[in-house]
Amino acid sequence: MSGTVSARLMGTLDEKFISSAEALATMVNHATFLLDGRGLRRTDGSLDEEAISGRIERLSWRFPPMRQRLMPSPLGITTPAWVPVTQLRASTHVRFLARDDDADEAYALSGLGLPPLDLTEPPWDITVLDLGPERIALVVRIHHVMGDGILLARLLTALTDPSPDAGPPLREATVEAGLGRPPRNGPDLLLHAFSSWWQEQSSASAAWREYWRKPFQRRIRRWAGRLRRRLGRGGQAPTLTAGSSAATVAYVSGEFGTLKANAATLAGSVNDLIVAATLAAASEFNPNRTDVAILVPYSRRRPPDARNHVSMARVSAPRGSSMKDFIPLSARTLRLAILGKLPPESPDDVRASGYATIVPWQQETRYFGPARVLSLIGWPTVDAGDQLGCLATTYDGEVMIAMRSRTAADIVALQTHLQKIVTAEPGLEGP
Repeated sequence: MSGTVSARLMGTLDEKFISSAEALATMVNHATFLLDGRGLRRTDGSLDEEAISGRIERLSWRFPPMRQRLMPSPLGITTPAWVPVTQLRASTHVRFLARDDDADEAYALSGLGLPPLDLTEPPWDITVLDLGPERIALVVRIHHVMGDGILLARLLTALTDPSPDAGPPLREATVEAGLGRPPRNGPDLLLHAFSSWWQEQSSASAAWREYWRKPFQRRIRRWAGRLRRRLGRGGQAPTLTAGSSAATVAYVSGEFGTLKANAATLAGSVNDLIVAATLAAASEFNPNRTDVAILVPYSRRRPPDARNHVSMARVSAPRGSSMKDFIPLSARTLRLAILGKLPPESPDDVRASGYATIVPWQQETRYFGPARVLSLIGWPTVDAGDQLGCLATTYDGEVMIAMRSRTAADIVALQTHLQKIVTAEPGLEGP
């Protein structure tokens, strides 16, 4: 690998995604392509695994985060740094599985039961599921430390093209040089990470203010936490555990135009309608509460190279309110969040049941090589304390809304409310 040494320190806020066993286990973003897979098979009908793996490897050059891993600093003096990898190991990043006919379809497509990711490698993988003679699925996973749902959407775009058989990029020397090469060792990492940080500062006084912007005691606590985690793992990088097999997961689909029309009927945005439906379901989950609440992600002034740049706005409402009541509450909360005028949280606020949001993808048809992308499902990422998660994705006129919850009864309630908003049926305004 040629070029200059590249080492960019991970943001301290991103460090929370690898700071505990719980975060390592749950903070995995994942999405699933459903493809017309006939063009990805050999003449005997089997998947052309070599061609698929080779295409993914070459496509990874389009998206630099796919070719970067975390390198810990000596004794945890700083946050780990993102450094380029010299070579991707196909066995680590691409696997092939046959569909288990006895497995729940949504659970199989979600990838929740897959083996763990590994932080010693770029923290992503793609599982190719053979769904039969005509269909295959690509289950794409990235750990949250690599990026949020917006970065995942960009990665999905890099894996596809607007026309079939668009050749993946060749490994060009200029692309490789732009990615750079990793530091030789820990001291070299610190040297180049400090150099990169210094170049981002406008002056010495600005660098001084930036460094002391964070209290020194907080820096000491974070350093102690890194050291403790490293010692607890015998100095090894952490292995990320897979999602809980007990997770309850499902999805509904519909035409995006119908969803927009239903939102307009209630004088709200598509996002407001999804939030309102999720609040309605949360009301059923919590019959003993006076109020219910969910979190809604938003991003203000997102830098082009941001990995994680999402904040959460808390939308709360009296339990049992109607959809008409939930929608203006969602709209007002997000408007205040974008303006930076949200009131501070109070210890008396009711705990949020989970989160709901929508991530638009492509409006036109996309292809993975010769294979047409039929549908895209984005799966919500939830932590152990959440009752539910709801993530809608849009592609080529279709909307897919995936959900996770703790119990089968909860998932039925979620499906009921979310199916209603993607179908043209009366009674949408009801509770």
